[in-house]
Amino acid sequence: MHPLQIENLSKTIRGKSILQNISLEVRRGEIFGLLGPNGAGKTTLFRLIANLIFPTQGSIYINGINANQNHVLAAKHIGAIIETPHMYPFLTAYQNLVHFSLYSQQEPDKNSILEILKVVGLQEAARKKVKTFSLGMKQRLGLAQALLHNPDLILLDEPTNGMDPVGMKEFRDYLHHLTKEQNKTVIISSHLLNEMEMICDRVAFIVDGEVKSIESMQKTENVRQVVTIEIDSTERALPLLRKHERTSNLLKVEESELVFLLLREEISEMLYLLIHHQIHVYAVQSKQPSLEDKFMSLTEEASIDKAYKSRAN
Repeated sequence: MHPLQIENLSKTIRGKSILQNISLEVRRGEIFGLLGPNGAGKTTLFRLIANLIFPTQGSIYINGINANQNHVLAAKHIGAIIETPHMYPFLTAYQNLVHFSLYSQQEPDKNSILEILKVVGLQEAARKKVKTFSLGMKQRLGLAQALLHNPDLILLDEPTNGMDPVGMKEFRDYLHHLTKEQNKTVIISSHLLNEMEMICDRVAFIVDGEVKSIESMQKTENVRQVVTIEIDSTERALPLLRKHERTSNLLKVEESELVFLLLREEISEMLYLLIHHQIHVYAVQSKQPSLEDKFMSLTEEASIDKAYKSRAN
């Protein structure tokens, strides 16, 4: 049984399609990232998982519980920071957590609260008022709030916003402790691609409301390379690539260069296609790809598709 399973999930708001046919599974004990440009639907997906809004169609299962049919029970398994956590500035960190623990309709466990503050690295600041906290400390207190009821699934929407490099490193260590030592499951979004590459076990790329790809962060030998091909005419090459369905791995287009994500054996095929159609190739370079390269590949493909559709109309 997975902590989270999503089946054919779609959401339409005021006649606009925000998410289309999302299906994915998140494993226990992993950090799963959601990546996508602004407006791709990441925050909407978080709100759906957290039962703050309801889907237009499809199902969400939290530890096997159908959240559509039993959202109160499903919510007990979820802790979340969606956007900026809100705290009472004139209360201490400890007092804030005591207050929020009352929402679970049980007596606050003082020892558990102090232990949670220790887990997120705020034990020394437990008696300090939140108004004196840095943004990074407030984000960690938000994580502590999300952990109050000991959830299995933790949702973190842009949790490192405004953090300095030291704060991000500490936050990353806390997440690894939660997943590897306590077997929690974390779903996280961020626009900091390098940070996500270090944090996540797997990432899903969301573009225009659809999951375009799910990638493991483990390095394998059978990995695509970033291949830069210098040619005489990108203007002639693009229609050719689209005709032969070769734009899916196109990272970017420059004045005289095409940049792809290709398997080793695909490089010669791409060169043959270009040369066979009288497009002169002047140079070829390859390197190992980063998460940013993959992200750019998917967003570039989406923009090319939009451009061709607008021309067709």
